[in-house]
Amino acid sequence: MCLLFLGLLFLLRGITHAIECHAGFEGLGTENNCGDIDECTENPSLCGNNSVCKNTEGSYFCSCKHGFISSRKVLKKFNATHRVECKDLNECLSKTDFCGANAECTNTVGSYFCTCKEGFAQSNGEKTFKANQRVKCKGNQFMCTDVTVADIVMVIDDSWRIGRLNFKAICKFLEKVVNAFDVGIDKVRIGLVKYSGDPKIEWHLNSYTTKDEVITSLRNLPFKGGATMTGRALTFFRENSFRLQSGSRGNVSKIAILVTKGKSQDEMAVPAQSLRDAGVELFVIGVAYINKTELKLIASKPDETHVYNVPDISFLNDILDGLTSNVCDAIKRQEEEIRRVKNADEELKVITSKPDETHVYNITDFSTINTVTEGQTCNVCDAVKQQEEKIRPLEQMRIFCLKNADAEEP
Repeated sequence: MCLLFLGLLFLLRGITHAIECHAGFEGLGTENNCGDIDECTENPSLCGNNSVCKNTEGSYFCSCKHGFISSRKVLKKFNATHRVECKDLNECLSKTDFCGANAECTNTVGSYFCTCKEGFAQSNGEKTFKANQRVKCKGNQFMCTDVTVADIVMVIDDSWRIGRLNFKAICKFLEKVVNAFDVGIDKVRIGLVKYSGDPKIEWHLNSYTTKDEVITSLRNLPFKGGATMTGRALTFFRENSFRLQSGSRGNVSKIAILVTKGKSQDEMAVPAQSLRDAGVELFVIGVAYINKTELKLIASKPDETHVYNVPDISFLNDILDGLTSNVCDAIKRQEEEIRRVKNADEELKVITSKPDETHVYNITDFSTINTVTEGQTCNVCDAVKQQEEKIRPLEQMRIFCLKNADAEEP
């Protein structure tokens, strides 16, 4: 009986080993079972480049990665025997306005990115975006296209009153301001001064030659913190920014854009007046600035176009077009004045004595008459002396002749 049982046991074991598994399965050791084969793990390159392998019970399937499309479009799912290639999908051709209104789509291998067309700004403040991010190209940012040359210096308060997060938001806003102008070494130059307790030139007017360079530097601008010394900053700015050594040019429109928050801890009316007297047109932005009178003391006139006071950082974009448009108009006014003065100089040179350097003085208006220095007024003195030197021999000759005439009379 025992021998019969052992024989049956060996017979059953033989049958177990003789079981064949279906395709996609394999035997599990000595057990009378078949287990799934994970083809994707056994052969990672099974599906080819730019594809994904998905294991299933007893099989697998391939699909193209996001941003790629099957070379046999009807086969979105395939296997290695189908000889399918996953090729780059040009999302930009998938439909008109893929990125949205006023935006442009740029295809890359396996992906794409969107940018706003010139004259429009991304609502998220970033340089690029995806179609599914619901970013809008906000409608038509003012572009100052008819200005040829100008020197613009931005002066940013980075005191503790501004704070790190607000400082970054201000820099993003100034990116959009820069974007409104045609930046270049022979076009509009942009410089930047940052201040709290001690002002510092972050870059000179001739440091960067392209708009992208200026914007990149704004994005990397570090926050410092400190006291709010606006008066000191204005004095430093006047003495250091609009100079030939700092990249400033003669007979070019000069603009300053100051962004600040909170009452200055020093006197600023006199330094601001000195800047304006030097021909710099000042635009001032106050962030949650309670005392608007102080802003008016700094800015050029009229207040309506030169003073901006926003309740908080989130309102900066609301003043963007107004600010850039008014800056553009100011540049054009200065350009016109520079041309007028230059033409007047030429006319004066025709009617005045030589040399021009000591005989021609052309002031923009009576408010700048004090710019004629004491040294220049002495030129009149010198001219009188020169004429006296010329007249003296003639006078002596006249007297001599008169004496001789008297002596010859009988």
